[in-house]
Amino acid sequence: MNYEINGELTVVSPDTFSLMTNADLKKFFGSTENRWGIRDEKRHMIISCGWTRQGDILNYLSDERSIANGVRQRMKKNLTDFRASGFFQEKRGIHKAKGFDFQFRAVNDGCIYSGKALVIKHCKHFYGFIYYSSKENYAECARIFEDLFLSLRGL
Repeated sequence: MNYEINGELTVVSPDTFSLMTNADLKKFFGSTENRWGIRDEKRHMIISCGWTRQGDILNYLSDERSIANGVRQRMKKNLTDFRASGFFQEKRGIHKAKGFDFQFRAVNDGCIYSGKALVIKHCKHFYGFIYYSSKENYAECARIFEDLFLSLRGL
């Protein structure tokens, strides 16, 4: 399926994903503001993207690593048993991305989830892409996220 994000980007996902509702976004991320997400319930996988506001001073004074560090700090504050790798830089298509791998334990069922966070700058916004899945599905879901990220195109 093709999805548009913030009127600036498009991504392609497998047909097994569905767009998250505002209620789901609020439940998993605390807010629907500047947030997009899809999920595959069979694989227990969520892919989300949040972005900075246009005109925000942060957009002019920051880089991908500082935004990724902010994402990491919020996750550490809000997730149980959160652990993250060091930061890395990757070239994905036309985008330079900075990010980190992470794990956490879900409060409701005790399951361990693994994922990756990547931050890019496109036009006047920073976009933070996050995916996570159950640890058992991590290898398969990592490939799905990689394919989705490589499908990323500007409008």
